[in-house]
Amino acid sequence: MDGGRRVRGIATREKPTLSPPSGNARNAINVLSSDVVVACGMGAGTASEVALALKANKDVILLGDHPEAVAFFRAIGKDSVKMARDPDEVIAIARRLLGL
Repeated sequence: MDGGRRVRGIATREKPTLSPPSGNARNAINVLSSDVVVACGMGAGTASEVALALKANKDVILLGDHPEAVAFFRAIGKDSVKMARDPDEVIAIARRLLGL
């Protein structure tokens, strides 16, 4: 914990071991315990986490070039959805959103 902020996890291409719960419950825990959600890539699981984040009024940073995903999530999330081209930009956006 740093200044009241928590780091929930670092996303990688491998599934983190978190048991129990798993599946949708894990996605909800990840999102609801986060101050900002960063999506790296886009698949069904990532899309569900982004949707949960927007439903919970969390800021979301999409990393990568997925124009369809960006258009869809911006249509439903408006100003809560930010786009980053690289990890350095993700960090800069997250710091700004968190007031760091």
